[in-house]
Amino acid sequence: VSQSRYLKMKERIEWTQSLLDLVKEGGAWYIPRARTFYTVNHQNKTVIRNGPGDEAVEEVLKQMNWKVKGN
Repeated sequence: VSQSRYLKMKERIEWTQSLLDLVKEGGAWYIPRARTFYTVNHQNKTVIRNGPGDEAVEEVLKQMNWKVKGN
């Protein structure tokens, strides 16, 4: 993995973690470009996808050891 790709993923992880910190347990995160809601379960580090999903976001979540489940 290149240094540049590693740094980009690190930044994406930090941004995503900051966003997740703002979402309450059971709250939803909506991504307009993906027309998708993700319901957040901090306790189990799981998000429930409601919509087609966003591949880039889901890759970051997986790197953070979060599970993504479809709805």
